[in-house]
Amino acid sequence: MKVLYWPRYSNPYQDLFYGEDSPAFSSEAKTIFDAIEVLVKNPSETVVFHLHWLNFLFNGKTPEKRERTVNTFIGACRKFCEAGGTLVWTVHNLAEHDKLETDLEMSLRKELCRLASALFVHGYAAKTAVIESLPEAEGKIHNVVHGHYIDCYPNTVPNKTARAIVGLFKPATVFLSLGWIRPYKGLNDLCSAMKSLGDGSNKAELVIAGKMRPIDESYFDDLFANARNFRIHEGWVSDENVQTYMNASDFMVLPYRASLTSGAALLSFSFSLPIIAPNIGSFPELIQDGQNGFLYDPDEEGGLQKVMERAIATEPEARSQMKRVSLDTALIHDWDDARKAFINVIDIAIQ
Repeated sequence: MKVLYWPRYSNPYQDLFYGEDSPAFSSEAKTIFDAIEVLVKNPSETVVFHLHWLNFLFNGKTPEKRERTVNTFIGACRKFCEAGGTLVWTVHNLAEHDKLETDLEMSLRKELCRLASALFVHGYAAKTAVIESLPEAEGKIHNVVHGHYIDCYPNTVPNKTARAIVGLFKPATVFLSLGWIRPYKGLNDLCSAMKSLGDGSNKAELVIAGKMRPIDESYFDDLFANARNFRIHEGWVSDENVQTYMNASDFMVLPYRASLTSGAALLSFSFSLPIIAPNIGSFPELIQDGQNGFLYDPDEEGGLQKVMERAIATEPEARSQMKRVSLDTALIHDWDDARKAFINVIDIAIQ
């Protein structure tokens, strides 16, 4: 089986998902047009085109160019399937974050669902949500585990050193937001909750680290203005420096308003870092409230603030136990299980 996947992302997710090549299975990043060429040259081989994210079809294009790009892509997918190729799709989001062309995107998703021999998601709640959005997915959508990131990033900087590097010198509970600084991530809710902690704000620090797009700068300038105990580290976080922010922190906060899959949750657990997140999407499948993090209702007024106060009030011994449970949670999410399930589903689909 030759799996050609697109698009290629720089984070470890795809390398871990596909693993090492073997005589029976190989993977390579290729476009749909490359996949057609490979199929034509190897008509007796099982060629699978594995689609991941759709944003590359939309971002940085005019409305006219988006429509042409989508139509060309769908036409190529049809040609690939008609020539005997197998199309599969991992649905990472219910909709692209920027929501540039909602009608065009929905028609694309419906056609991909029709063409695909199988769809994949990471989580049972995600499976239900995709079927609700795309009823055509019923019967061909499968849940596969999202693996952990233990040993994927350096992890040698101890807590005290990491805090000094980040600029944290007082004994405070450190909340972390790591990754792209984007409006859809719910940072407005997080910043509001942090500002509303009252007396608790003297015992808490919020670290926000990641890259910001120029188009979002004015939005976040207003959001971060007059904020107490905020540490804003704007810029790309290298693989080497992920450990610095993780190990300097007490809790990762993922205050999303909508979430289908969160690789950030598995990354956090891989660094023994408990998570604060809303009780939506896959989070309740991963987080046991009070064991490896805290859950809150995103529709409850002050809900995020309340769980942050719970986190601040958590005693050191209980925090240490939460870190142990967080790492244990990561360990049971194995990429080998995901890969075996993925291959098994495709084998059945092409029979």
